[in-house]
Amino acid sequence: MGETRPMGNSFITAARVAFRYLEEEFGLRISQIQENERRPSSDAYIEYSSASCVVALSADRGAIVPPVVSRMADQGKYKHEGGLILDRICEYGRAKPQDVARLSSRDFDEIKRAWQAVVEENGRREYSMMMAAKAGRTDITSEARLTVYAGLLREYGEPFLRGEFSTWLALHEYNWHWLVAQEIVT
Repeated sequence: MGETRPMGNSFITAARVAFRYLEEEFGLRISQIQENERRPSSDAYIEYSSASCVVALSADRGAIVPPVVSRMADQGKYKHEGGLILDRICEYGRAKPQDVARLSSRDFDEIKRAWQAVVEENGRREYSMMMAAKAGRTDITSEARLTVYAGLLREYGEPFLRGEFSTWLALHEYNWHWLVAQEIVT
């Protein structure tokens, strides 16, 4: 879910404000910044990292991309290919285990029901959060979107930010089933 409204300030500045807690509470440090000088609000990238975790934030052609969380251990081999988008982390964290299991079914109807229970429900929740963040404005600002993502990362990604990756393999398995289910549903 991205948006194209330009920020009054640069993406990097807005991201640093929204995700300040990564440095203050979890000890992650900014490890990389890239910003298009001609379009600082629409094309930019900032990466936070610790000894065990990497969080990547980006704006691509004006759209705020959901954060990607990766293990530092995977950076040498896979770079960001081993990362997981925050949307998948939230879905997995909110879903009932039986719905996650149904997503890997061989029965297409069962997969479609699981998709509705997990993916579509998560989309509705995130949309509601974004609408609440609008706070009376006619559109969702980039700053509001980053604030929502920061809150979701704190809530659902906290174990990874602390270096605890015991559910990482299960999350990747869920992501794989999600990709297959998406082909079936769409």
